[in-house]
Amino acid sequence: MITLCIKMKDFDGAYGMINDLEKMNLKPTANMYNAILGGYCRDYHEEMKCSGIDDMKHVFMALINAYASFGQFEKAKHVVSDKGISDKSLNEINSPHAQALFENGQWFDALDIYKQIGSALEPKAVISLIEHVPSDGELSTLLKLLDEINHSNYWVDDCCRVILYCV
Repeated sequence: MITLCIKMKDFDGAYGMINDLEKMNLKPTANMYNAILGGYCRDYHEEMKCSGIDDMKHVFMALINAYASFGQFEKAKHVVSDKGISDKSLNEINSPHAQALFENGQWFDALDIYKQIGSALEPKAVISLIEHVPSDGELSTLLKLLDEINHSNYWVDDCCRVILYCV
């Protein structure tokens, strides 16, 4: 019945059925909640598609951050290798991927991503790389990164971070 309500886009009715279960001292299952969540996602996807917004990029970025937060870096890398990612979105996704790796101690893997995409990293990702550089990191790479954000408002802050690293 919940699935039927979802197909009819009657989310209030679906939640009402869950509330009715609780009144009968029955526990709703995860599948019931998943059906409602799936219905919301389908509506969201349809609205984004009609608006011409590429929602896949945001889904991929959320997956990468989630996997990296739980230490599942191989799965995060697998998300980036998905064939459904356009070339334009790939550059935008690689930057948060590198940043997630930096922030979770995978500095050298993140550095590999930087080397692959060159100067396409966002300033925020560059800041994260500079902040999380290990003590045996490469100063020459940090200087390249600093040069990359030369025209950014973040340059002074990052320059100070590189100087602190040198000290």
